[in-house]
Amino acid sequence: VRCLSRGTDRYGRILGVCFTAAGVNLNSWLVRAGYAVSYYRHVGSYLPEEAEARANRRGLWSGTFELPGVFRRRK
Repeated sequence: VRCLSRGTDRYGRILGVCFTAAGVNLNSWLVRAGYAVSYYRHVGSYLPEEAEARANRRGLWSGTFELPGVFRRRK
């Protein structure tokens, strides 16, 4: 796996994209499979992949959950 930094968020956390040796974008794969949600504020977010996962009720989208940003704002 190879990861490339795309900068940091306002909390200093590294934002990046990771690829397999075969060139598969793991970020995209995780969101499309419903194992992760798109980081809406980040340029190049994975909104189409998230919409696909949601429409097909994959992973997180097979039930109900609170988006991480909503949870953090509530706490």
